[in-house]
Amino acid sequence: MTEPWVTALRAALGERVHTQPAELAAVARDASHVMGRPEALIYPETTEHVAAAVRIAREHGVPIVARGGGTSLTGATVPTRGGLVIAFNRMQAILELDVAERTALVQPGHPNAALDQEARRHGLRYTPDPSSRAASVIGGNIGTNAGGLHCLGHGVTGDHVLGLEVVFGDGTIAWLEDTDAADLRALVTGSEGTLAVVTCALVRLLPLPERLAVVVTGFELLEQAGACAERMVLEVPGLVACEFIDDAMLRALDHMAPGILPVNVEAALLIEVEALEEGIDRAIAAVVQCVEESGGSAREARSDEEIEIAWHARRSAFGALGRMHSDSYTHDFATPRDRLVVSLRAAADIAKRHGLVLSSVAHLGDGNLHPRLHYDARVPGSFERALAASEELLVMVLANGGTLTGEHGIGLEKLHALGRQYGDPELDAMRRVKAVLDPAGILNPGKALPEAGADARRGVYADVA
Repeated sequence: MTEPWVTALRAALGERVHTQPAELAAVARDASHVMGRPEALIYPETTEHVAAAVRIAREHGVPIVARGGGTSLTGATVPTRGGLVIAFNRMQAILELDVAERTALVQPGHPNAALDQEARRHGLRYTPDPSSRAASVIGGNIGTNAGGLHCLGHGVTGDHVLGLEVVFGDGTIAWLEDTDAADLRALVTGSEGTLAVVTCALVRLLPLPERLAVVVTGFELLEQAGACAERMVLEVPGLVACEFIDDAMLRALDHMAPGILPVNVEAALLIEVEALEEGIDRAIAAVVQCVEESGGSAREARSDEEIEIAWHARRSAFGALGRMHSDSYTHDFATPRDRLVVSLRAAADIAKRHGLVLSSVAHLGDGNLHPRLHYDARVPGSFERALAASEELLVMVLANGGTLTGEHGIGLEKLHALGRQYGDPELDAMRRVKAVLDPAGILNPGKALPEAGADARRGVYADVA
C-alpha cells in the first residue's frame, strides 16, 4: 500500500519521486558504517520542488534527509528513521560566476573540485579543499563546514559562504546573508542539515597566487614534526598548508609519489607557501630553516607536476590504504596544536592495545587529526575491537582539550559522546534553536544533536558492540 505522503509527493513532483528498492538502496548509506531504510527518494530540480516536498513531509510528520555526494563518514546522510531522501543530483549548476566580484552562485549538488576548476579558468580559485573534493559537493561541505588541506591559510567552508538560499522545516524559502544582524547563514553552516535544507550558495572566490611553492619534509621522530609545525605557524610568512602524513600512510603512498615523498621516516610534512614574486624565496628559506633546525630534511618540489603529484598523493591517502587493509574506521578530531603529538602517540597506543593497525594524516597547522583504525571484518570480533578503540579515542581527545570533530561533523557515530563535550545547558540551547527553525523536527532528526530524553550513552553501534 502506498503511503499517503508518497501519493502527495507524486501529485506534486511527478516522476521525480522514486520508491523502487534498487533506487532506495543507492541512498541507504553513505561512507560511514551505518545503514538506513529510506521509503522514498526525490531528485528536485528547483528550490520550489524542495519546498513542496518539505511542506508535504511536515504535514505528514515524515523525516527528511538531504543528500549530496554521500561522502559523510559519520552517518549524517543516512535515513535511519525511514522517510524521504532529497538527493541533489539534478541541482548541480553554477548559476553565475562573477569574475569582477569574485563570487559564484552554486547549486548544492555541484562538486567541490569542479567549482575550483571552473574558477581557475577565470584566474580565480575556490580554496576549501577537503580530500573528498572530487566527489563531495558544495551542499555537503556547507553541512559539515568542511575544511581541507589549505584551511590553515584560507579558512574553512564557512569563511567563504557569503549567502545561502534555504528551505526551513515549515517549507519557507529564505535568503540568508553574512550581513544579516542575526547571521543565520553562519548558524546553518555546519548544522548537518538539521536546521534547513540548502538549495543555493553564494561563495567567495580568491585570486590565484602570484607564486607558490611546496616543500616536502621528513622527520625521524613525530615530535620533531610537531615542533616544526608549531614554529612555522608563528614564523613562516604566507604559510597556507602544513599537512602531516605518518609512516604507515607513507608506505601506502610510496607507489603514487616515488622519489617525492620521503621514506624510512616516522613523519612527513607537506608545506605550501604563497607569496608575491619578490617574497617567495624568503618564505621558502623560512620553511627550510624551521625544518632543519627541528631535525628534519627539506626538499622543494621542482615543478608544477611534482606539486600536483604530492598533493594528489595526500588527497588519496585513505584510498591508497585499501591496498594494505580491507576495512577501516576513520576519525576526525581537533586538538590544541601543543597537544597534537601527545594525541597521535596516544592514538597509536590505543590501537596497539586493541590489536589494530593505525595510520594517520592531519591538518597539523590547525590541529585537525584524522587517525584511521584498520581491521579485517572477516575476523570475528574485529569490528567490535575497532569500536572499543574508537571510544577510547574519543575520551583521550577530550581529555587533551580537543573536540569530537574538526570537519566531518557529529552525524550519528559521535552523537552519543556529545554530552561529554557539552553540558546540558549548551545542549538545551541548541535544541531550542532547532525547535524554532524546524518546529516539527523533521529535518535530519537524531543527527548532530541528541534529542531530549534520548539515551546519550548508547552509540549507534550499541547493539553490535
